[in-house]
Amino acid sequence: MKKKKKSKVYTINPTNYSSKGIVGQISYKLWISFENFKRFIRAKKAERLTLMLVPHNDAKAKNFHISNFTFSIIIIVFTSIVVISSVLIINHTSTIHQVDKLKISQKDAKIQFKKIREEIQGMEGSFSSIRSRLSHLYALSQGKENSDLSLFGQGGVSVPIESVKNNEITETEVSDEHIPTEVYMLNRMLDDMQLSEKPLKEIEKYLQKRSKIIQNTPTLWPVSGYIVNPYGYIRNSETMKTFFNEGVDIVASPGAKIVVTAPGIITEIKKDTNRTLTVRVRHNYGYETLYKGLDRILVNLDDKVVKGETLGFLAKKLSQDEGILHYRIYVGIDTQNPLPYLSYIPN
Repeated sequence: MKKKKKSKVYTINPTNYSSKGIVGQISYKLWISFENFKRFIRAKKAERLTLMLVPHNDAKAKNFHISNFTFSIIIIVFTSIVVISSVLIINHTSTIHQVDKLKISQKDAKIQFKKIREEIQGMEGSFSSIRSRLSHLYALSQGKENSDLSLFGQGGVSVPIESVKNNEITETEVSDEHIPTEVYMLNRMLDDMQLSEKPLKEIEKYLQKRSKIIQNTPTLWPVSGYIVNPYGYIRNSETMKTFFNEGVDIVASPGAKIVVTAPGIITEIKKDTNRTLTVRVRHNYGYETLYKGLDRILVNLDDKVVKGETLGFLAKKLSQDEGILHYRIYVGIDTQNPLPYLSYIPN
């Protein structure tokens, strides 16, 4: 009969660890905890559960034996699968909601982008009109009658903007970067605005010079009234003879203010045979004006007057209840028709 082989029993002498100080004591406690855990695992493995399947017929019942440890592992794995699946399902549901929101936002963005495209196309249409007018104004400031449309043909992509507006070209034809046509329109407008800076300065200089010229040009009405005898050949109502009228005759109420039509210097004041007064004023750029038919004057010889300053008042014609101002404009020694000057309407 074979003898059972005795298992070796290892004992731990606590004194061996305690003699080594605190480190030995900690090592001993860890070893004891590990041994207790091993005994717990062995005890759980030794425990068994029996699962019995009893059929409804006369078949023999079946028994299944499984350890508690294995059963615990199965329960833990099953619970983990259920928890992870629940988390994934919740995340998936949240993702679906987010996707639905993004789809709605995408539809709104498409509607907004469509409106933006329409606004950009409208801006391009308005800017095209401004571009044409600016070219025309620049041409006029340079002494040309026709618009120089090549003013906005410098630099950039040489594609007619009308083709882009009418969708006659695709995005790939605009450039190699496949930019949208609206972006091209905006870039074109920005480029044209930069190109407009120089001609706008030229137009500004031209308008400043023009304003200075107009300021020194006799463009005001000397008196508030209406013209009865125009410039040129007319017939005398009393003698029925034809003569050349070198100015215009303006009928107004007696005592009406007579104003100077441009800044200048009083060069002549004289009394006429019909006891009215005549005032002559010299202006810049070779202009002179003559005012005949005044009753009283407020200026003296060699006085400097500004545009719109009162020279005097209109005299009353003896044979009528109204007064008549005879007004002339000279350029050099030649008289000019005052009507085009009087027709000027300042802004």
